[in-house]
Amino acid sequence: MAHEFRMQRRVAYAETDAAGIAHHTHFFLYMEEAEHAFIRSLGLSIFSEEGDRVVSWPRVSCSFDFDQPLRYDDAFDVCLSVERVGDKSVTYRVEIEKDGEIVATGRSTTVCCALLPDGSIESVAIPDAFRSQLEVSPPAQGS
Repeated sequence: MAHEFRMQRRVAYAETDAAGIAHHTHFFLYMEEAEHAFIRSLGLSIFSEEGDRVVSWPRVSCSFDFDQPLRYDDAFDVCLSVERVGDKSVTYRVEIEKDGEIVATGRSTTVCCALLPDGSIESVAIPDAFRSQLEVSPPAQGS
């Protein structure tokens, strides 16, 4: 079982504003990229077939708090941890770190959903094969 994942990245020029600072919207993409890489590292996918249905994980909540900017070509780490596993949802916590300092902290909650043949979606219980691979992270020190 896994509870955390770390991914290294650099700020691309196209991700910056006119001042060369990473635009805030890209932090959400960094978080999603880390989430998908984490799920792949477990041998799973956020889009899979479960019997006669397709299962996916749409986001129902997503936020970031920013402490420092990232600038063009900065190297940084995206540190993702599993904060909560519910019956139908998973909440991730993300810390964006540069040079060992946290520059932003985010959270994202996704819900396990079945994509139905008529195009609608419904929330469903997390499949056991998925749940068995996730472990909630231990509390952060000082929490």
